[in-house]
Amino acid sequence: MGTKTKLLGSVSKVLGTFFWISLTTACAYRFTGAASEIPGVSSHVATPYRIFVAIADNETNSSGMEAELPAALARVIAGLNNVRLVDSEGEANLILAPRVTGFRRGPGLGTLQGTSDTASAGGLALGAVTAREFKVVADVELDLYEVPATIPATGPAWRKVWTRRFEAEGNYDSSLRLIPSKGSSSSSIINQSRDRLLRRTLSEDIARKVREQVFQGF
Repeated sequence: MGTKTKLLGSVSKVLGTFFWISLTTACAYRFTGAASEIPGVSSHVATPYRIFVAIADNETNSSGMEAELPAALARVIAGLNNVRLVDSEGEANLILAPRVTGFRRGPGLGTLQGTSDTASAGGLALGAVTAREFKVVADVELDLYEVPATIPATGPAWRKVWTRRFEAEGNYDSSLRLIPSKGSSSSSIINQSRDRLLRRTLSEDIARKVREQVFQGF
């Protein structure tokens, strides 16, 4: 009986030791895995990363996303762990430079026809026909740069880490052009607000994809 008790005690001790090792190993693994790193960034870049979002270049004929896109990216970055959103290049060790490369309108869905009311309200002209809804696609390229602690006397000041491409889709409801308003100026404001909302929605979709693909562990 004594021998059996000693044997059970030894087994219990071994199992306890094994459980402790397993637990600490698992904890260590989770701790290591929780470290946030941006793919491609050099290990010598200090953390928390100090990121500046540059004004977007717009290579299209459609304006608006050059302002909405950096704002959407900044909101995403401001909510991350192990990252600081900074206000200038001089404070940053990483720079995100977005570029709008395409703004495409797909085939229209459904048709609408202008009336005398819409024409007098500054909307769709009498007899004119438009699609009820359009699908709009925005193409964006995002460049990531490292800023060295000491700016070199010659050559580029920043080191390009990578370029990634993103796409977002949205629907534009053109039926708003048919809404009779209290004057032509009101109709114009309605359409401008709808345009801004679409570009903001597309920008937020791009920022969400950047969050998922670039900042997974933050």
